[in-house]
Amino acid sequence: MKGLPLKIIDKIEEIIGAQFDEITLDFLGIIPKLSRNKRIVFTTTRSNLTSLFLQALGHRKPNQDEEDTLKGCLRVAANYIDALKERTQARAVQTANAYAQETFANNKQIAPSKIRKIVVEEMGKAQNHLKLIVNSETNKAVNTGTALQIQKVADDVGDKDPVVFFLVTKDDKTGDEEWILHLLPDRKTPRLWYLSEIGAGYHKVGDPNPKLPGLHPNCRCKITYLPKSFGFGPEGKIKWVELDHDEIKEQRKTHPLPR
Repeated sequence: MKGLPLKIIDKIEEIIGAQFDEITLDFLGIIPKLSRNKRIVFTTTRSNLTSLFLQALGHRKPNQDEEDTLKGCLRVAANYIDALKERTQARAVQTANAYAQETFANNKQIAPSKIRKIVVEEMGKAQNHLKLIVNSETNKAVNTGTALQIQKVADDVGDKDPVVFFLVTKDDKTGDEEWILHLLPDRKTPRLWYLSEIGAGYHKVGDPNPKLPGLHPNCRCKITYLPKSFGFGPEGKIKWVELDHDEIKEQRKTHPLPR
């Protein structure tokens, strides 16, 4: 059965590819696979993944390890978007080709407006997936950059394994894992962790520790440093405790994870 001419298939893939490349550049600040530079130029002031990572570093120039970490974040995010692009192209071509086969079988001509509508509809379907990628990868980049900065600040004061906690955004997107891993049962006081305990991978329900990318795709919790000699009072507010982080041990005795 006769289907779409190859030149139209190529055009559909080109249009969708161009839109995704624009989205990738806008979101990441760079397209890793198209960049041939060994180093990233850190001059952007736009609110993209690159600039957000640099903000988390305190707007300082990253060292080689930090730059490699950023490149890794960019590459992973770009790969997720590329995979979505390919799926969207495949769905659009399949739908358009099926339409063309049915149209030609009825001895009619394909309508360019119908092909355009198919492309627009498939891009619309991809938006929700794109939003999840953007939310998840943004949170990961910001928390990763912040964790690097926390370690640098802690090293400067001789704090080898700094204590951290997460600032929780409480709304209808706050999930069960956030209440368990980020807050004590009073839902006010942050649960304390050593930085070495924070995972870098993607979280699975039931995991015993928080992760830098967040606890679900819409997670917006931000990692924060708790300097030595500080802890939390009854209302969950930071206070001077002069315990040199012994409070984290006491907290775990009195408020173990409710698993």
